[in-house]
This record gives sequence, C-alpha cells and structure tokens, in this order.
Amino acid sequence: MIIRRFYPYRMRTGEVQTFGSRVLKSIESFDLAGLMLLVLFNKLKDSVELLTQVLVKYQEIEKTKALKASDEVRGNAFLAFRKSLASIALRRNKEKATLANKLLDFIRQYGWDIQNMTYAEESSHLTDLIKNIKASPEQMAAIAALGLTDHLEEIQVAQQEFEAILMDRDQSDASQLEINGSNTSKVVKP
Repeated sequence: MIIRRFYPYRMRTGEVQTFGSRVLKSIESFDLAGLMLLVLFNKLKDSVELLTQVLVKYQEIEKTKALKASDEVRGNAFLAFRKSLASIALRRNKEKATLANKLLDFIRQYGWDIQNMTYAEESSHLTDLIKNIKASPEQMAAIAALGLTDHLEEIQVAQQEFEAILMDRDQSDASQLEINGSNTSKVVKP
C-alpha cells in the first residue's frame, strides 16, 4: 500500500526503494504478528527486494561504460604504437626505417585497424600480437632498438585491464537475476 501509493507520483525507483527500506527498518522492531502487520511487512519486504534488484541491474550500465573506456584506452595504446612505428619508418635513418617497416609488416598480419574490431576480435588479435612479438627475439630486439618497449608494455597492460573489466562484467551479468523495472512495477503495484 505504501509503495503503491508513491508510484502514481512518479517517484524514482531508487527513492521508492529507499523509502520502503526505511519503513521496514522502523517497523521491524515491533510485534508485527500482534499488531496484524505481518502480511503488510512481508509484502513491503518483497517489493523492496524487487526494487533493489532493479537498482542493481541499472548499476551494470556503469560496468559497460568502464568497459568502453578501457577498450578506448587499449585502442589508443595500439594506435600510438603503430603511429610511432610509422613515423620511424619515414625517417632518414635507413637502419631504423628498415626495422620499423619489418615491424609494421608484422603488425599488418594481425590487422591494421585492430582498434576498430569487436571486443572479442580485438582481444584475440592483440593477445596474439603481443605473444608473438614477445616470443620472437628478433621482434623484441627491433622494438628495443627503436625505443618502443614502453609502447608494447602499455598495450599489454591495457589489454590485461580490459580483460579484467570484461570478466567482472560477465560474471555479474551471469549472476544477475532476469528482472526489469516494468515487471517489478507490475508486481509492486497490482
């Protein structure tokens, strides 16, 4: 009854949930069965729990925003590495230009625009690229000679952070109950 009364006034879900929680805390210390409030208390408790689940689902949007930001960081790290190689390839120092061109050809095998791929493709390509560069002494020597070791480490760290955020989001999505605001409002206000 209490929650049903507030929905017509278009209070936000969070406000209704907070108000319902406060009402629950204030009346739970009384003898609910003796005052014949047990049924009301249980209905209110169920409604507040449903609203809480909806609020938790809305918080998942923040994890998606963090994932997008992390993807942008890793894409920018890859672009910085690739552009640094491209600028070295255009310099007059033939030895460094040759090393840079060989590395650029190596990168082309994995995709020139890795940063524009889907999350899964980008993760796969970057992981393979980093693994194969680190496995090849020739590639690592070229990167060290060009002074781009920091760029490679930056890509690796950005990739690891992205994977951690993705795993966190996937785990919370898997554990999240399938519930939405419209279904909750139908249950809360009959």
